[in-house]
Amino acid sequence: MKIKFYSKFILASLLCCIAVVFTSCDDIFASEDNPIASYLSMSDKDVTIKIGDTYKRTAIAVSGAVIEYSSSDETVATVDNDGKVTGISVGDATITATATGYNTSGKKIYLAESKTYNVKVNPILAQSVTLSDPSINLLIGKTATLTATVAPDNTTDKTVLWSSDNEAVATVDAEGLITGVAAGTAKITATAKSDNNVKATCTVHVGLLTGVFTINATGGKIQFAQGNLQATTTDLGVHWSWGFAANQWDYAGAATANNKINGNGTVSQNGTVSLFGWVGESSNFGGTTAPYADLGTTANAAMYGITNTVTPDDYGNADNQNLKSDWGNTIGTGWRTLTMDEWTYLFNTRTTGGTVFGEDNARYAHAEINTGVTSIKGMIIFPDGVEIDASEVNTAGTVNGTSDWGTKCTTDQWTNLAAKGCVFLPAAGHRKYYSSAPGYISLEGVNERAYYWTSTGHNASGAQFIEIKSGTLNPGSWNSRINGYAVRLVYPAQ
Repeated sequence: MKIKFYSKFILASLLCCIAVVFTSCDDIFASEDNPIASYLSMSDKDVTIKIGDTYKRTAIAVSGAVIEYSSSDETVATVDNDGKVTGISVGDATITATATGYNTSGKKIYLAESKTYNVKVNPILAQSVTLSDPSINLLIGKTATLTATVAPDNTTDKTVLWSSDNEAVATVDAEGLITGVAAGTAKITATAKSDNNVKATCTVHVGLLTGVFTINATGGKIQFAQGNLQATTTDLGVHWSWGFAANQWDYAGAATANNKINGNGTVSQNGTVSLFGWVGESSNFGGTTAPYADLGTTANAAMYGITNTVTPDDYGNADNQNLKSDWGNTIGTGWRTLTMDEWTYLFNTRTTGGTVFGEDNARYAHAEINTGVTSIKGMIIFPDGVEIDASEVNTAGTVNGTSDWGTKCTTDQWTNLAAKGCVFLPAAGHRKYYSSAPGYISLEGVNERAYYWTSTGHNASGAQFIEIKSGTLNPGSWNSRINGYAVRLVYPAQ
C-alpha cells in the first residue's frame, strides 16, 4: 500500500514539473509551427440536476492550454467560463470542454482537443397541493370554484388534475368549477400533474344550507336541506327521482301527483310529490280495515306514502317504534328527520338563537315572502347567533311567539336572510286520507298551514309532527301515518 501511494505521489509531482516546464518553456518545446498535445482531462460521467440547480465540473489541461466551455442546447442548460452548469429547462444537453490550442499569451502552440459529458435537467416536482376550502356547502344546480395552490413556488408544472369521487352528487371541471348535481356528499380531489402522489381534497355537501342550529341540551348541531323533500315520477310510481325543492319556499301544492296518491301508496297521475306518508311498518298498523290493512304489508309499508322498494328492517317495523334509518336511505347517508324532542328544543328551548329585530335569543317567526307572483306563508327559523335588523325586512313581526304571518319580506330581502343562514318552512298544506270513504284523498290548507313529520312514532298507526299555521306553533301533535305531510331533512353540522 505504501509503495502504491509513493508511486502515485511521485507521478503527480512529475506531471506538475512537466506542466511548469511546458508553461515556462513553451517557446522551446512548442511553437506555432510545431504545436504539441494539450493533454486535456475531464470525466465523461453523466450528471442529473433540476431546473435552477447548478453543477461545476472543471477540465484540466496539463499543458496549460486555454480551456473554453460550451453547451449543445442553452435552452436546457448553460455553462460559464469556469465550467459551472445551470439547469434552464427540462431536457438533455452536452457540455463540451475544449482546449483551444492557445496559451495564456494568445499563441496557438497546442493542438485543439475536446472532452464532453451529458447533463440531464429534470423538472422541479410538486411537494404539496393546498385548496382554497377544505369543505363547501353547495346547493343543487349551483356552482362554486376551488383554487389549488401548488408548492414550492418554482414547481415546473403547476397543473392540477381535478376529479370527483361521486359525480352523481357533484362534478368538477378542469378549472376547479364544482357543480351541485343532487343531494349528498362528494370528495373533490386536486392531484399535482407532476406527481400523482401529491394531492388535496375538499368535501362538498350538496343541498345543505349554511345556517347552524343547536337541537339538544348536549350541544348537538345540524344544518337544514335547501328545500322540502320532493319526489317525481313519470311512470306512475314505478320509478322515483328524489331530491330537494330548488327554493326554500317551494312546494308542489295541488299540482299533478301531489294529490293523486292512493291509500296503498300508488299514484294515479305523474308529477312531483312533496307530501308524504310517514315511513315505517308495523304488523297490524292499527286495524284490519281500509286504509290501514294494506299499510302493514311489506309491499305497502307507507314508505313516504309512495313506494318503489321497501326494506322493512331499515325502518320502524314494530308498533310504536321510531324510525331507524329515516329518509337518508333514499337521499344519502347522514340525511334524516328531526325527532319530536329536537324540534321542540329548536323552537322552545334553544338558548343560542340570534338577535333579531332587537330581540335576543330569537328562534323563529311566522312570516310571508312576496315572490313577486304570490306571497308564500310559512315559518322562519333563525340560526344560532344570527344578527338581523328590522330594516332588513318590510315588516318586522313577532319573534318566539305566535302571530299572523307577521314578518314580511321580498324575495331579495329573503335572499339576504338566507345568506345569513335562515331557514323557511313553507305552509305546504297536507294530504288527508278519509277512512270513511276509502280512496278519497283531500288536499287541504295549501299556503295556509303546514304539517312537518318528525321521526318519532306515537302508536301502532300514528306518528308525531309539528303544526304551523296563523297564530299557532304546535311541536307536539300526532296523527295517522297515512296522511301526507311535508318533510324537511337535516344533516350533521359541518
